[in-house]
Amino acid sequence: MKKKIRFIIAIMGISLIGLSLFQGYWLYTSYGITKQQFKWDISEVLQRANHIIALDEALRENLFVKDSIVNDHLFASKFSGMLLSIRAAENMRGHKNKKEDDIEVKIELRRAGDHKTEGGKLKKDEERKYIINSDTVYSTKDLERFYIPLQKKIDSLLKEKGIHSRFAVKLSNVNRKGKPFISNVKEFSLFRVKTVPVKIGLLEVYEARLALEGNGAYVFRKMQWILFASLLIMLITAWAFIYMLRTIYQQKKVAEVKNDFINNMTHEFKTPITTVALGIEAMKNFEVMNKPEKALEYLEICEHEINRVGEMVEKVLKMSAFERSEVKLFLQSVDVILLIQNVIDNMQLQLKSKEVKLIFNHAERELYLKVDKTHLISVIYNLIDNSIKYSGSSPQIEISCNQNGDTVQIAIKDNGIGIDEAYQKMVFDKFFRVPSGKLANVSGFGLGLSYAANIISMHHGSITINSKLGKGSIFTINLSH
Repeated sequence: MKKKIRFIIAIMGISLIGLSLFQGYWLYTSYGITKQQFKWDISEVLQRANHIIALDEALRENLFVKDSIVNDHLFASKFSGMLLSIRAAENMRGHKNKKEDDIEVKIELRRAGDHKTEGGKLKKDEERKYIINSDTVYSTKDLERFYIPLQKKIDSLLKEKGIHSRFAVKLSNVNRKGKPFISNVKEFSLFRVKTVPVKIGLLEVYEARLALEGNGAYVFRKMQWILFASLLIMLITAWAFIYMLRTIYQQKKVAEVKNDFINNMTHEFKTPITTVALGIEAMKNFEVMNKPEKALEYLEICEHEINRVGEMVEKVLKMSAFERSEVKLFLQSVDVILLIQNVIDNMQLQLKSKEVKLIFNHAERELYLKVDKTHLISVIYNLIDNSIKYSGSSPQIEISCNQNGDTVQIAIKDNGIGIDEAYQKMVFDKFFRVPSGKLANVSGFGLGLSYAANIISMHHGSITINSKLGKGSIFTINLSH
């Protein structure tokens, strides 16, 4: 059994470790993808800022003649994008009549109603000429002037992406000449996440580079459901693993308790059976039948032992009935004080044979409760019987029955060997017996206290124990009217 349990624990442990490693790899991969997505998002922010700045420049320069076109931002955006594509031609070199790094772009616009001349050219006043000069060097003040509208656009676009990190911007000339402008030098140098330089503007072209404080909040926001799902899966798996181990150990414990119960029951049954067999053999072989007094003594011994077997069988049958939920209480108004006194009277022979000193204290003459008389008698009998068995050579038992408000309290106190505090919560469990010490040497099935606890619970009452090793025990029953 132990080998099987160890094997199951090993398999579950390996499975749990494997699942943890898989979850870790999955989270690490998701983290890498989210970090890359963060970089793509901030690069897209700069690209969108570039298109917006270009569109603003196109509108500012009145490149769109008609009001309907000016208000058509979709067209304006496409048009500014076309101009940005044209600007890419500055990679070309050696244009005639221009400096090496200059490219002239001529854009012809025609208003509605314009017409071409015979040569196919627009009139002179209808031509507009724009020159994109990549060699322009802007001063720090010019770059700072560019920064103010760019910063607002970047901040707005970052928030649209759900990025709320602090950022710093570095603006520099395309040709790397002149002194750059940095919105916050210290933050720009400290911030870890930096983009590649991106060209901004349509006619006034410069480079911008963005530095952000970090991507922790962004990554957490993007991965929060993945993290929650992963944590939930791990918790459920760990809980299932722990619950399974607990169930296995409980079943193992139940199996051990049942084995002990079977061993105890076999021993308890064997003793009276052996005694009866010896009595019958003596009566057959030693001419005891010719001695009436001796025969009567043997018969009384046999009767006592058979009654003891009957009592043990009755206990087992009662616990079996409890398990099948077949026990039903027959409640009736009963004088509890008289009931306890009757139990004491019926146990007089047992009390005298063990030289038990028993005191019954009660303030009231009569105390009526609605209880099941038969089962309550059995409970009181079991508690007194336990006090006798575990009280050594000079048992002293004190029983008290008093009313406390709406509750009737029955207490049974003895001077026995007591029960260790570690086992007191388990004494009402079925089949439980203290595994070591003097208690373990006393015969029994571990059913009496379990039966008592079940009966009192069915009466909506409670039973508690207060015990100290070497000083005895007090069992207290509380029953309400």
